[in-house]
Amino acid sequence: MAATFKALMAELRWRGLWGTVRAIKMNKMGTMQCFVGEDKFKNRFFENKNETYGRDRWVEYVDDRNPDSLKITPEWHAWLHHNVDEPPTDHPLPKPIYQAEETGNPTGTREAYVPPHHKLAKNSVGSASEKYESWRPGSEAADTEVDDRKDVLDLK
Repeated sequence: MAATFKALMAELRWRGLWGTVRAIKMNKMGTMQCFVGEDKFKNRFFENKNETYGRDRWVEYVDDRNPDSLKITPEWHAWLHHNVDEPPTDHPLPKPIYQAEETGNPTGTREAYVPPHHKLAKNSVGSASEKYESWRPGSEAADTEVDDRKDVLDLK
């Protein structure tokens, strides 16, 4: 009983209260020894070789209420999906010069993309229907002279 209490207290110190509750719910209690590493976003990565293949590697996101899979670096993503065997903490890969910084998914935030004429656009003035006018036969645009040359496809 004392060993279980010590293990629980160690988990509480390492994961915090809600992290420990989440670990109990996910049946991952006592997996501190399976800790592999942490990425720059403070997400924690684990590997338990006694688990079934495909369930042996997992991530615990730093923001448990809003887990964002786009906040995982490509190196850790490759390790999670068994594309590489060694975690990136052992052999960090050089970053290509053309690769941009990893960002989260802005959907649902103020940084989300909005078309220019949408009501939520930052510089929106009126609606798109006010900015364009439809073509009407008999208007000035329709009265322009038509070129009488033969069409390119007219072979007669």
